[in-house]
Amino acid sequence: MSTNRKEIMWVIRITVLIIPAVILLCHSTSDCPTAFPPKAYLRDSLRAEVHRSPPKPTTIIRAPYSLQPDSTDRRDALFPQECDYQKPGILLSASPLTGCALLPVTFSLESVVRVTACIWDFGDGIRSNKQNPIHCYTDPGIYRVSLVVYYLNTVDTLQLPEPIVVSAHPTAAFSVSPMTGQRPLTVTFDNLSTDADGWFWDFGDGKTSATESAHHTYLLPGTYTVTLTAFNPCGEHTIQKTKVIHVLDCRLPHADFVISSGQGTAPHEVSFTCQAHNASSWSWDFGDGATSTDEHPVHTYRKVGTYTVTLAVSNDCGSAQLINTNGIVVTKKQQLSICIRSMDAVIQHCWLLQRPMVRVQVADILGTPVSDATVHGYWVDSPDHSCISVTDHLGWATYHGDWHTDVTPRTFRISGIEKSGCLYNREIDVMRSIDVSRMTAIVETKQYDAADILATFDQPAMINYPNPFNAVTKILYFLPEEGPVSIKMYNSVGQHISTLMDSFQSAGIHALEWNGQDTDRRPVASGMYFCILQSQKAQLSHKIVLIK
Repeated sequence: MSTNRKEIMWVIRITVLIIPAVILLCHSTSDCPTAFPPKAYLRDSLRAEVHRSPPKPTTIIRAPYSLQPDSTDRRDALFPQECDYQKPGILLSASPLTGCALLPVTFSLESVVRVTACIWDFGDGIRSNKQNPIHCYTDPGIYRVSLVVYYLNTVDTLQLPEPIVVSAHPTAAFSVSPMTGQRPLTVTFDNLSTDADGWFWDFGDGKTSATESAHHTYLLPGTYTVTLTAFNPCGEHTIQKTKVIHVLDCRLPHADFVISSGQGTAPHEVSFTCQAHNASSWSWDFGDGATSTDEHPVHTYRKVGTYTVTLAVSNDCGSAQLINTNGIVVTKKQQLSICIRSMDAVIQHCWLLQRPMVRVQVADILGTPVSDATVHGYWVDSPDHSCISVTDHLGWATYHGDWHTDVTPRTFRISGIEKSGCLYNREIDVMRSIDVSRMTAIVETKQYDAADILATFDQPAMINYPNPFNAVTKILYFLPEEGPVSIKMYNSVGQHISTLMDSFQSAGIHALEWNGQDTDRRPVASGMYFCILQSQKAQLSHKIVLIK
C-alpha cells in the first residue's frame, strides 16, 4: 500500500508539472511547428503560411484536406473527414464575432494536449498556420471558420460554433427625373443606395426628407444641388449632385417667318426671315428634302414644283412650329428664241498677205444683241474643221481664215448657236452663210505686224507687184530659216529665162526686182512667166504676167 501510494503521488506530481507546460506551449503567439506530422501526411497543406483561393464565405468546409497515411508509416489509422465543433481538451474561440467591413478578428486555440501543427481557414479564401492569428475581413458576408489541428499522432478538423458576420458600409446613390422644367417643377428622386437602413435628403431649396425615395416640388426658378446621405450601424455615406435641377421661368416660343418670293422660275432663290419670339433654336424644312438650322437662311429651289416650308422653334420651356400653307411655286423658265441677225465678211491685209474674216451677230426675237452665246461654224471647203466663237457684249462672234498671198473665194456657214436658257430658232435667221471674195467682202485697211504673222509660217512665201507689169516688178519673198536659196524665171513652156538670185540667205523678208529681161539682158516677149523659189525645205512657184 505504501508503495502504491508513493507511485500515485509521483503520477500526480508529474501531471501537475506536465499539463501547465503543455497549456503554456499551446498558448504561445509563435507559429505552430511544422516539423510533425511527416510531409507524407501534410501533403500540400503546409506549402505556405497563407493560401489564397476564391472566397466562399457561406460554405461550411468539410475535410478540406485529403490526408492519407503514407504506406511506409506505421500508423494505419484513417484520419477523420468530418468537422467537429469542439474536441475535448481543445477550445476554439474568436473575438469579435460581428462587425463592419475591415473587421479585425482575433482567433485563439486552447488545448490541454500538445498541438504540433495547426491550419486556420478563415472562410474567405485565406489560411494561416499561426496558432492565435489576427485576421481582417475586408468584404461583408457570413464566414465559417475551421481549423485543422495535429496532436498526438492525430489530425482533426474543427469548426467555430458561431460564424463571423461582417456587415457592409452603406453606399448612397440616386437618380433624378426630370432635371429641367418650368416652375413649379415636381421632381422624382429614386433611391439607388445599397446596404442602408436610413436616409436623409437635402433638396437644395431648404427642404429635406427622411423617406427612402422622394418626390419634391420646386416653386422658385433657379439651379439646385441635391444631397443624399445613407446610413446604417456601420456608418454613413453622402453623395451630392451639383446643380442637377434647373427650374425655369420662361415663356413658350412663337413661330413666324416671311419669304422674299413665293414664286419664280428654276433655279429660284428664296430668302427666309425668321420673326419668331422667345426662340433659342430653329429648324427649317424647305419641302424639297433640304433643311437648315440658321435663323435666317437662303435656299435655292432647282426643280419645278410647289413646296411647303415648315419652321420649328424651341427653347428650354417648349417648342412651336409654323407651316407655310401657301407654298413656294417654282416653274420652268421660258426659253428665249435667238437667231442670226447679221453677217459680214472682211479681207484683212498684212504686207502682201491676206486673210478672210467673218463676223456673225446673234440677237433675240426683239432684236436685242445676245452676249456669251457660243456660235459654231465652218468653211465650206473645209467642213471637217469646225470654228467656234463666243459673242461679245454687242452680240458679235468673229472667225478668221488663214493668211495667204491671195484670198480665193470661200464660203462660211453657221451650223448652230448655244446659249443657256435660250433656244436657237433657225426659221428666223436673217442669213446663215456668207461668201468671202474681193467682190463681196470689205477690204480692211488696218495694218498688222508682218513679222509676227510670218513667224507662224513654216514654209516660204512669195508675191510680186505690180502684177501684171510692164517695165519692172518687185518680188517679195519670205524665208522661215536661213540657207541656200535660188530664184529663177521660166517661160510658159518651161525654158529657163534668167537667174535672179542664187546665194545663202538669212531668215526673214527679202526683196528683188525683175525688169523683164533674160540672162543676156535681152527683153523677153509679153506673156506668162513662172518665178521659182528653191530652198532647202521647199520649192515655191509664182505666176508673173508681162504686158508690153
